[in-house]
Amino acid sequence: MKKSGHRTPVVRVELLDKWGLPRTDGGKALQDLLKGIVLALDDSWSWGVFENKQADAAQVQIRKGSKRESLILEEIPIRGLSTSAVVVVENWVNQKLTSETFGSVPNIVVCSWDGQPVP
Repeated sequence: MKKSGHRTPVVRVELLDKWGLPRTDGGKALQDLLKGIVLALDDSWSWGVFENKQADAAQVQIRKGSKRESLILEEIPIRGLSTSAVVVVENWVNQKLTSETFGSVPNIVVCSWDGQPVP
């Protein structure tokens, strides 16, 4: 989305009683990271970063039209961003932006603070 020539993040998310806008340093750092990655995107993409109410997980969402995919990072808001988490976010976003099957099935990936997948 754009307003006055500036991209604005997605602020709509399901289960708003469980997820909200970032309040902790880790969540805000994740928001700044994502903002830097997606600045060069065309207008068809939008994005958002959300924290759960316990402030122990953050969710990155990327949308294109009505399609959406999410990456949930556990413990990010509490501990802040680690180098491993930054790499996971960058790789995930870049993979999604080039995926021909983006949003074709519900897709939520969950990773821990150190960047390891959570089963």
